[in-house]
Amino acid sequence: MTEGLALPFDYAPFWAWFLLFARFSGLLTTLPGIGTEEVPMTFRGTLALMLSAILAIAGIQAPFPSGVVEGGVMLGCEYILGYVMGVIPQLILGALAV
Repeated sequence: MTEGLALPFDYAPFWAWFLLFARFSGLLTTLPGIGTEEVPMTFRGTLALMLSAILAIAGIQAPFPSGVVEGGVMLGCEYILGYVMGVIPQLILGALAV
């Protein structure tokens, strides 16, 4: 994890939760049915928090970044991946509606 750096607290589970939260935020932004304006943002945010907390408690592990830039890139990639995971069903449902 962090060799040579004495951390008083293990930040790895929190980091895994943070990455999961970024992915679920992107997913719930665009997912058909949930990512619409009819569903309040507070509901989507709470759902993303709860889903990522459940998976983080279940033991999902994520690589710990070696620096701030790497951490930012990891967070951005997770959000974009979640966003794309929500856009794909949206495109499929749009194609079926035609």
